[in-house]
Amino acid sequence: MKHFIISCLFVFAFFPGCTSSRHEAMEETVSIYFVNTSLEAVDMKSQASTPVPFVLYPVKRTIRSAVRERAALEELVKGPTTEERQLGYESMLEGLSVSEFEIADQVAVIGLAGKLQLAGLLTGPRLRGQLEKTLAQFGTIDSVSLKINGREDFDSLK
Repeated sequence: MKHFIISCLFVFAFFPGCTSSRHEAMEETVSIYFVNTSLEAVDMKSQASTPVPFVLYPVKRTIRSAVRERAALEELVKGPTTEERQLGYESMLEGLSVSEFEIADQVAVIGLAGKLQLAGLLTGPRLRGQLEKTLAQFGTIDSVSLKINGREDFDSLK
């Protein structure tokens, strides 16, 4: 009996797929951050101090994935739902898709591809802010490294 127990421990220790500790997709609610200029205008007027250049607003999404950071990113790239658009939410990521995603040393390395629409001075910072704020809710990410169509300097483009 003693040898049987030792054999079982050996199997579970060296074959992690046989245990219940596998990373399985679990349903989870996350926050996805969008621009909402209607809400932003009201918030800016109500602040007595120097206003921040822009505000991002969360909406809740339910994801089911073993890689929840990527699932949240994919939800963000999908953009606002029809109902959210009617409430004034919009995304700076419209026209883009995820071409690369990995987490290395708590840095989310993101590659986006597609048609980048820079409509004003705050478009680049808002786009980056949406990504950073959405991914900051995960303890696995401290910062974001971003490329759009292979370029890292999109923030300065006009």
